[in-house]
Amino acid sequence: MQKIFIITGHTGCGKTSLMTVLSKDGWKIISAGKIFSDISKLYNVGQDRLSIQEFAIGYFKKNGYSDFSRMICNEVGDAESVIIEGLRPLEVVKQIRLHFRQVIIIFIDTKKEIRAKRLTSREKYSSWQIEQIQNHAIEQELNNVRDAADYIVENNLDLDYLISNVKRILCLG
Repeated sequence: MQKIFIITGHTGCGKTSLMTVLSKDGWKIISAGKIFSDISKLYNVGQDRLSIQEFAIGYFKKNGYSDFSRMICNEVGDAESVIIEGLRPLEVVKQIRLHFRQVIIIFIDTKKEIRAKRLTSREKYSSWQIEQIQNHAIEQELNNVRDAADYIVENNLDLDYLISNVKRILCLG
């Protein structure tokens, strides 16, 4: 039976670092952000985070969620165990849950101040840019996904703590 894990959380929560480790462990990772970035390139959208976030809002208003959900499902194919990383709209999560028999949502929760610190050090964003990213509607949508999550993993400590907690859930799933 296919097992689909959706691992998501706000920008700066540790998803990318976690996915690097899990992909080295042999997990098939589908990055929703990468798929969406590829779509935005077709429309000549700048590839900075704020431009892609703005594009996402317009894209979903114009096209709905079904096309994007279908793209994700096509990427999953018939793989036995897959991680879909970075999925944000709750409506897409719901559609994926309808399409596959076993979908487990893991939400990585990190304090806003810690996420801001990570973004400042990693991507050199200004405090104004971080505020814009964190308060953007597409980020706020994650609060709904958090409410629908099967597991919430706190990531206010170090990466090893996050990795061990998520791996434990993946083994249970």
